[in-house]
Amino acid sequence: MSELPTLITILIADDDPDDRDMLRDALKESYPSADIRIVSNGEELMDYLRRRMAVDRQGPAPSLILPGPEHAAKERPPKRSPR
Repeated sequence: MSELPTLITILIADDDPDDRDMLRDALKESYPSADIRIVSNGEELMDYLRRRMAVDRQGPAPSLILPGPEHAAKERPPKRSPR
């Protein structure tokens, strides 16, 4: 007897509607049975996670969080040595 596939929930948080649509379409193609949720900013993301944890306290926490470039560490130019 084969096991039923595990339903996964994918939460997309991006402020660019075109990026959200492109990512959703690519994920739907790769994971057709996935439950894809979409929010448009960090505040909506946190609200979603708080509501989800209030309903299911034992529910899974996010497995992967990819921060956008505005939250990633900024690369600094190398320091010049004194002459």
